Amino acid sequence: TLRASDGEQYSDQTVTIRINPINDAPRLDMTDIESIDLKLNRQKVINLNSRLTDVDTPQGNYYVASAFATGGTAVVISGDLRLQFDEVGLQTVSISTSDGYATNSYEITVNVFDALPFYVSTTDDGSGHMYVHMADTYETQTPIATFSLTDSAPSYNLISVTWSLCNELSGTCDGFWEYDLDMSRSSTGWTEEMNIPSSYGDGGYARINGMRNMDYIGLTVR
Repeated sequence: TLRASDGEQYSDQTVTIRINPINDAPRLDMTDIESIDLKLNRQKVINLNSRLTDVDTPQGNYYVASAFATGGTAVVISGDLRLQFDEVGLQTVSISTSDGYATNSYEITVNVFDALPFYVSTTDDGSGHMYVHMADTYETQTPIATFSLTDSAPSYNLISVTWSLCNELSGTCDGFWEYDLDMSRSSTGWTEEMNIPSSYGDGGYARINGMRNMDYIGLTVR
């Protein structure tokens, strides 16, 4: 009841408020999971219970009702979404949430890959996955390579590098050096003097007295 008064007289008015029992379906927080990358045949687990809310249903009475994936499997176990795919490419995971009466539907786009390209940059601008700088590259000098992972590089357990030393005039590659990087230095980077072993298996270096005219060094990362 509302009352209006001028200090002497007053008037009452009754206002009726009707509340309709509209049920809101549970909502799933899709932050950071709307689009994800996943390696082929590798399982990923996403906890959905921690992302699930319902404004008008007590906790424990709403849940992830179903999950379906193209090109692989999507299974919900105790609130955890377990994904695994056996087909490369963009795959879709469809998820529905329910409180027993109303439902909401969501989709996750999964980029399933077998191997991602590794990009090397000679410009220190944050592009690529690894920045490489080469010093002392004049004739008779032995170059020194300084290289490090960029901020855009994912985490790696193993990185193998292959250095080759070739000459444009002769058309031959006289040096070959392949090894695994010390991953304990992945946050600080690596420095190598380019004493590249000879390709001819004689136990020596490809260049004893430094670089020759028209020499060049190649790098392969895998």
